Amino acid sequence: MSERLSGTCKWFNEKKGFGYIMPSSGGEDLFVHQSEISARGYRSLGEGEEVEFSVVVDALGKRKAVQVTAPGGGPVTGRGPGEPERGDAPWARESAPGGRFGSSGGGPYGS
Repeated sequence: MSERLSGTCKWFNEKKGFGYIMPSSGGEDLFVHQSEISARGYRSLGEGEEVEFSVVVDALGKRKAVQVTAPGGGPVTGRGPGEPERGDAPWARESAPGGRFGSSGGGPYGS
């Protein structure tokens, strides 16, 4: 098993299933894919969440985080599906009351 490092989630796009981790030791931010996250159920990371991980170099020579866990090796907390992402206004989410375009129904121009 490779060396375990620590860091903080810089951002994570749950719709696309990836984000970036800032290593505590400094250096470049590391790509992380949801398939490498240890979680109970929904795999995501919350912005600012502390994590532990290993680093591998992919086929293109890029370093990325793998085997991502909470500090101590447990599952991450992450965000649940449908929770607002960074900068995501509650009124713009599909799950907001009245849908994405408010209560007019039918779309951006009403019905």
